[in-house]
Amino acid sequence: MSKEPKLIIDVAYISGEDRLRMSLRLGKDRTDWWLTRRLTTLMVTRCMQKMVEVGLPKLSVPWVAPIERDLSQEHALSLEFDGPASKSSDASPAQHTLLASELSLSVNELECVIVLKSDKAHSQFKLTRKEAHAFLEMLASKAKSAGWLESPHWPGWLGGNISTSNN
Repeated sequence: MSKEPKLIIDVAYISGEDRLRMSLRLGKDRTDWWLTRRLTTLMVTRCMQKMVEVGLPKLSVPWVAPIERDLSQEHALSLEFDGPASKSSDASPAQHTLLASELSLSVNELECVIVLKSDKAHSQFKLTRKEAHAFLEMLASKAKSAGWLESPHWPGWLGGNISTSNN
């Protein structure tokens, strides 16, 4: 029984391009995508909106009152143990980096499917809701470090703004 290779996502801000380079690795296959500021903010904003609309599966525990969940709570719990981290062992870009010009995504109670398209190719990948939160955090953190967060109105808990102090 062979184990399926795990998707590894690495995101880096490339200042000379003023873009994010997202590397998708699955086994020995690798695809690099350029993400512009516009597409990055659209991806994060749209994904957050869809996660709020869809919500998590309802818990059916008879002796526990229904709990209203909010996205900030889901996000914090998703990052509690496995927060976003660069997993790149090779920081050099792939031979060809595709410019993402189109984005589509779908979100259900358990997963998020993201499709990036260029004029030459497309990539589709699935993330669990937990992985989607880590992915959003990576994008938001890179956007924040690039100085891109003046325009989008993202919540304070996204992009490394969660305060862990007790002050």
